[in-house]
Amino acid sequence: MLALFTTGHAWLGVLAVAAGFGALWGAVFGFAAHAATRGQCDFSSVRGLAASRYDLIAREDTVDRARAMLRDAGLLPEPGEPTVR
Repeated sequence: MLALFTTGHAWLGVLAVAAGFGALWGAVFGFAAHAATRGQCDFSSVRGLAASRYDLIAREDTVDRARAMLRDAGLLPEPGEPTVR
């Protein structure tokens, strides 16, 4: 904003110095953050996501049909088959 109040071509110098200070402070804070976390990321990448369980929501009169459709698709264990948790 200081560049708005300068005359002539001096605003280019003010802008260059401001950009330099911004880059310097960004580098200082980036280095401090990297040092504080010892370079470890705070996220983990995964290749895929799979649900461990599904909830079935159906009207009262269609529950059996919905269960049969899920069983036919292989998404529901057969009756008497142990469920894995």
